Amino acid sequence: DGSKSYYQWGGAQVSWGWDADGDEAEDVSDGAAGKNWVGTVDSATLRGTLMVPAGKDDVIDVIALGWDSYAGTQFVVRHYAESGVIVGEVSEATLSINNAEWSDTGAVITTTPVKGNGSYMVKAELPAPLGSGQFECLTLPNGEAIFGPTYTVTIDKIVLNGEEIALQGSSYTCSADGGGIDTRVNLYNEWNNPDFEGVNGKGYIDNRTAGDQATATARLLTPEQVAAIQTLEVYFTVAGAFENLASAEPAGSNAGPVDLDGTYNAYLCFQTPAYSFRNNFDEPSYGRGVVGDNGMEYFMQVTGWDADNNAITRDGVFHDVVIAGNGTYTVSVDGLDLKGDFDSQDHMNMIMLSTDIPNTDEIVISDLSLKVDGKSVELGEDSQKLNKESVNYMQIQLESIYSKGDNAQIGAYTVPMSSMEITFTVSGFNYDKAAEEPKAEVTEAPAATEAPKATEAPAATQAPAADTAENTTDTAKKSNTGLIIGIAAGVLVVAGAGIFFATRKKK
Repeated sequence: DGSKSYYQWGGAQVSWGWDADGDEAEDVSDGAAGKNWVGTVDSATLRGTLMVPAGKDDVIDVIALGWDSYAGTQFVVRHYAESGVIVGEVSEATLSINNAEWSDTGAVITTTPVKGNGSYMVKAELPAPLGSGQFECLTLPNGEAIFGPTYTVTIDKIVLNGEEIALQGSSYTCSADGGGIDTRVNLYNEWNNPDFEGVNGKGYIDNRTAGDQATATARLLTPEQVAAIQTLEVYFTVAGAFENLASAEPAGSNAGPVDLDGTYNAYLCFQTPAYSFRNNFDEPSYGRGVVGDNGMEYFMQVTGWDADNNAITRDGVFHDVVIAGNGTYTVSVDGLDLKGDFDSQDHMNMIMLSTDIPNTDEIVISDLSLKVDGKSVELGEDSQKLNKESVNYMQIQLESIYSKGDNAQIGAYTVPMSSMEITFTVSGFNYDKAAEEPKAEVTEAPAATEAPKATEAPAATQAPAADTAENTTDTAKKSNTGLIIGIAAGVLVVAGAGIFFATRKKK
């Protein structure tokens, strides 16, 4: 019934099938058959890489046989993807319909289960015309993990208020916010344009299309059509599902090696419910060094939006920090004026620590803490972990409404705030942070007094005690990611022969 299956090899090649639906037969539809789950072991060296399929709630047991006398490394299990290759699951396609105020539209969404390649339809019904909007999209939750990093979703037609409309171009497929987890197709997005070279958070080329890239657009609808939405039917086709679940290799980090004797930078970034923001330093549209057509260097300011959706500068001063060795650091922002940004929500969309440290697992960021207006805020375990999208550089989302972890909403804090600060510890460099120079003690001159009588000697005074330099303490290296118990797919690097895999459902 799929709760327990065994796979064994002892020679040059191994392949197996996977029973995803519990009928005790190998599932072969849409290319998701056993032929995709193939590993090869060299018959001479008995070394190779094997892909192990498993459901997202399975636990992998590795049982080695006959290697009592083998002195070398027998096998190493590596995690393939945190999001998981989710065999046999479906994605419940839905629509995101938003007005310009980001308030409740009363939309009723008719979703549809997407099982693989084929044609589908989703529908939204509103009690009144939308009015105006800036972001409307089709979403397939967990689509990148279920169907693979290269499949496409193509909008075939859109029926608005009962009438089919002419599209303003062709659609393109991407992952939500470049994360490499949920699949998104923009119907109307004022902020995005297709980028067919950019890499997503999982290391794959993110934007893709089954048709002509030259006609692809993030705005299939006009602003007038968005404002008129009361009923919306979106017809779409899924193609290429499951084709690259096991064979596609992520591009990996583009940041290069980390310099363990070098220095790096850290930044506090955030996004409010009204989308005032500072993005991660490497974000291509608003990151470090990007200057807009309006002359704004977005990364050096808090950027907001006026009533016509033009970028404006909001009040706020960022205090970034240079990371120079192992030690504790703080980044902050103060002077914020975010009145009006929290009318619909009492917490940030995102609070992030962004760094330009290449994510090579050699440097560890730990012991994060957050203060808002000088008061400590309770953080969850996921607020201490590297962001799943941190393929190139080390980034941590202390809070993110887009997360499925306990950092989706952290402890309470006052909004709108005037200041925030993140303190964190860095370890893994070849050197420690220099001790801070002791601050000079400021001593006020004593008040003028009468001269002492001839027979009295002035009282002796003690010299002020010298300040002591701050001590730097080595920090034990900690894991950012923690132990992954229920892995969805793995890579096994083996040496030797005779291994059993047992997969079982996690209790």
